[in-house]
Amino acid sequence: MAPPRPQQPTWPKSFREHVTRLSVMQTDDKAASDNTARMLNIVKQERKTELKNATDTVHAIATDVQQSMRAGEAEKTADKEAVEVGQANLDMIRRIENAGPQTSGAVSYGVIAARSATLASTPETQVSINSVNSEATWSRCNY
Repeated sequence: MAPPRPQQPTWPKSFREHVTRLSVMQTDDKAASDNTARMLNIVKQERKTELKNATDTVHAIATDVQQSMRAGEAEKTADKEAVEVGQANLDMIRRIENAGPQTSGAVSYGVIAARSATLASTPETQVSINSVNSEATWSRCNY
């Protein structure tokens, strides 16, 4: 804003003094208006920068929200698949329980092993190190 003008008589004694005062006032007013214009340009640039930063922030937040939504949709799909698999397993277990134990027919090795029963017809499957070494020595001697 322009500084307030000093109170002086409206019409000085000579016209030259009056023209000089008007010229000084005009120069002061021009300097004040230039200063005001510069300040307005500075404020305008600051507002543009703030607006650009706010726009960039909004775009970044929107991108984060979209990525979160996609991740949530993927997790939701995975959860649905896990529920379906669990439901299928539960149905299979119920069918097995409803079928009852198998009492007739041949019984598989897995069923007997699951019951922790020993198999009389199964040979010993563990081999000691001494028997392996002696077989290796025996096979070298025969050739």
